[in-house]
Amino acid sequence: MEFEVARCFDSFLVSTFKAESIRNYLLNHERKQVCIGKVCEQIRIAELSNLKGRFDLWRWRQVIEACAGIFANAALNHAEEKALTQAERTRRLDEACRMDNLKAEFDALAEEALSTKLVSRPGAVAN
Repeated sequence: MEFEVARCFDSFLVSTFKAESIRNYLLNHERKQVCIGKVCEQIRIAELSNLKGRFDLWRWRQVIEACAGIFANAALNHAEEKALTQAERTRRLDEACRMDNLKAEFDALAEEALSTKLVSRPGAVAN
């Protein structure tokens, strides 16, 4: 079963990532076998009620491909984070903090605007 899962896992990575450098990085990643092992373990647990006792790859194909996609995203994000310089990390954190502050200011202004609505009376002239 593990061989079939690994083959499905690899075929998804090959068909999804066309850039050879990214594809090779993911296919040779050190944690790929751990991920495949965990997927197989979960399939074994789910297949305990299988009366046939035979693994059906087509039944699990979407689950395996979804796990391969999650693995690829995590591996690529980790590689990107390792490659970032300290200055770039600081810049991204500052930008996120600034966006949070702007959102808080906007929320405060919106709340203030709602609480101080002008009440107009017919025939009254606003100054």
